[in-house]
Amino acid sequence: MLDYDGVALANGVLPPGDAATELAAALDNIFHHPNVGPFIATRLIQRLVTSNPSPGYVQRVAGVFGDDGSAQHVRGNLEAVVRAILLDAEARYGQWHNPDTFGKLREPLLKATHLWRAMDARSSGGRIDTLNSYPGPEELYGQAPLRSPSVFNFFKPDFRPPGELTTRGLAAPEVQILTDTTAISTPANYFYYVFCYYTASTRCYYSDDPATLQMDEARDTALAAANPAQLIDKYNLLFLSGQMSPFMRGVLLTRLNALTADDFGTDLGRVRVQHALYLIMNSPEYSIQK
Repeated sequence: MLDYDGVALANGVLPPGDAATELAAALDNIFHHPNVGPFIATRLIQRLVTSNPSPGYVQRVAGVFGDDGSAQHVRGNLEAVVRAILLDAEARYGQWHNPDTFGKLREPLLKATHLWRAMDARSSGGRIDTLNSYPGPEELYGQAPLRSPSVFNFFKPDFRPPGELTTRGLAAPEVQILTDTTAISTPANYFYYVFCYYTASTRCYYSDDPATLQMDEARDTALAAANPAQLIDKYNLLFLSGQMSPFMRGVLLTRLNALTADDFGTDLGRVRVQHALYLIMNSPEYSIQK
């Protein structure tokens, strides 16, 4: 017996009819089930904001899933749900209120796409072959577009690595694909993206291949050469949403100032850009999205 608002099959029996009607009724039953809102809210929060949302956060988002607040009282309005997730107080201030439990490990492939977008990466031939190189993205990252080994994702939403996180009852889904191999291969591949694959580069294999994504590092070279502190501020906004700690900023600034024209001449700006990008991409503060 199914008994909740919006249920299509109150007695649990499908009436005679065509398959499309029966499927629609079955889907309506699932869609209106009271557990669906909290389930969807939890999974979306985990993917977009934090691996361990509080019950209150889940409840608030699930409430918007049940009723988007419009005059039509729409259920399942994904736009309203995502807005509620990103604008919730826990999403905006969780890194300060719960610094030890808030956040999520960035997926390695999303780190790569973030780098490409932030640095206006383009291929000279209009095609992209970066993800089809050898070794492939599965070996490098543990994931690749449309290549999940399961219909559920590359990792389980309730995965808990052994150690402190398991002891504290905290989930860390993305850690499931952080193996001994990918912990080394992922930053090694970012090295090639940063130090090899930039506009007009011929430094490495495939650097100037028409299908290789080349980053526009020249965009920031003048700023890097003249004022590395402002370069760091720019990348703080592009990569860390303005959340870079004073400690990390100091470490980066010390490193960039140590790179001088005496050593690199007219390449100084590009070299500073490259060092800033590589250090940020592999830093703990960037790797854990807050």
